Amino acid sequence: MVSPSRGGSNRVDNLTISCVDCNQKKDTQTAKEFGYPYVQKQAKKSLKSTAFMNIVRWEIVNQLNCEYTFGHITKKKRIEQGLEKSHTNDAFIIAGGNNQQRISLINVTIKRRNNRSIQTNRKSYGRSIRKQKYFLSPSDLVKYKSKICEVKGMFNYGKWVRMKDSNDNTVNSNVKNVELVKYRKGLCFVS
Repeated sequence: MVSPSRGGSNRVDNLTISCVDCNQKKDTQTAKEFGYPYVQKQAKKSLKSTAFMNIVRWEIVNQLNCEYTFGHITKKKRIEQGLEKSHTNDAFIIAGGNNQQRISLINVTIKRRNNRSIQTNRKSYGRSIRKQKYFLSPSDLVKYKSKICEVKGMFNYGKWVRMKDSNDNTVNSNVKNVELVKYRKGLCFVS
């Protein structure tokens, strides 16, 4: 960050918030010269995602016509209530909890719903997630031996299809023996 007196701009990435005393001590020095080199690295980070979230936040507030608050207000009210910092306590304060009796009998834990780690195959190497998209998907309609069947899934590396006929019987067949009638989300015109 270069001081405007040394030719620096007024852009956001060249500005730093500081108290009056620190700003006076810093004078025309850069952040690195003043002893805070990490501030310059933080200033170079893109603000695109932050700007996007602010736009989305205000759009939600305007469309829902709801009240909003800021973190410093929530913190102040939480400290006044003598509550420790947690998401549940913050939600309690934001919801207007002030003279209500707080029930601490409920213990809420959040477990990961989806395992987002890369899954490996049976021999513990490589991806087990299939990259290839098969020609047929579940809920597609196919013609098999002049009957219309619903696809339940593919197996044997996409060479075989498992279907359910109109009598709810499970039928397995080679993909070569079925003809696509309709995709699950729309019509398919096969020549």
